[in-house]
Amino acid sequence: TYSLFGWAMILYGLYVVCSFGPILLMDVIVKHFSGIKTISQTELWIFISLLFVLPMIGAIGSSHSTVQVVHIGAKVRNGLITAIFRKALRISPTTKMKMSTGMIFNMFSSDTKQIQGLMYFLPFIMFSPIQIAVALALIYQQVGESTFVGLAFMFVIIPLTGAMMQWMNIIRKALLKIQDSRVKLMNEILAGI
Repeated sequence: TYSLFGWAMILYGLYVVCSFGPILLMDVIVKHFSGIKTISQTELWIFISLLFVLPMIGAIGSSHSTVQVVHIGAKVRNGLITAIFRKALRISPTTKMKMSTGMIFNMFSSDTKQIQGLMYFLPFIMFSPIQIAVALALIYQQVGESTFVGLAFMFVIIPLTGAMMQWMNIIRKALLKIQDSRVKLMNEILAGI
């Protein structure tokens, strides 16, 4: 699993590198046609070809990385479900009185799905700081100090994003309680039959 995860990170890194390639190439091509910088006809055709090739390589790397990460997430989720199931089989009767069947069912379905979802977003989380830094450097190169206005706006929005995430977490917890009571009620109905 570690080698698959490493391979997925390498492929996503390839996507990140390829995503900035066309921007840099277009800068050179625009400077050439503006007369600021001259490049040979051969270099120009190579750059134009790379404008077509780099996004394709990046898209292939991104899609293969996604496939690997989804595969790893499924393995992790299945392992967690197996561990929870084994633990649920060994729960003592006194502990069973404290935990409802709905709570155990939520661990099987919702909690393991959240961890699987985290595995999907792990490459984004790991490479986002690098992407943001490179993008800010490229923007600064083009527009200068005006870049910091956009950066300040990003920092102003962080508390709003945090508040929205906290609100979504509250809703998720309420939904889990409803699911827990629903499963408990269904078990009681089936046991009563």
